[in-house]
Amino acid sequence: MTSKIFKSIILTVLTSIILTVSMFMVVLYNQYTKEISDTLKGQVIYIENGIILNGVEYLNSIKSNNNRITLITTDGDVIYDNEKGTARLDNHLEREEIKEALALGEGSSKRYSDTMGKEAIYYAKKIDGDMILRVSVLVSTVDALLLGMSSNIFWIIIITVIIALLLA
Repeated sequence: MTSKIFKSIILTVLTSIILTVSMFMVVLYNQYTKEISDTLKGQVIYIENGIILNGVEYLNSIKSNNNRITLITTDGDVIYDNEKGTARLDNHLEREEIKEALALGEGSSKRYSDTMGKEAIYYAKKIDGDMILRVSVLVSTVDALLLGMSSNIFWIIIITVIIALLLA
């Protein structure tokens, strides 16, 4: 009888821990994605001010390791891209964030990038009347953060289970 109760308690504790950690990871992922979106928005404003003060040439002075910076005409033609150059890029007019920027002045999306071959978070803003400035970051950056935390979370789970076993 006590063996069944003991197994039931352990199963309940494990289930609770797994559900709690899963929900925590989803909330953390969503929160971090929102933080990245807010950071991208701030970067667009900063770069926009640089363009206003120094012209489009300002983009050549930016050194960015993590972010892709793209300047697009309102026709969808890419006139600057710090990752891929402009020669091989398709028209961007049908991209979700570009459509939003044209319609509302700014737009964002999280989608698969055909150019980069990975999922990315985008923020775009219509600037200077006839251009759209877009900054993006690969989602793998977010995933790497969560993956880096997973070993710590694993040890927390193990310690919690051991404590539950000792107390049961």
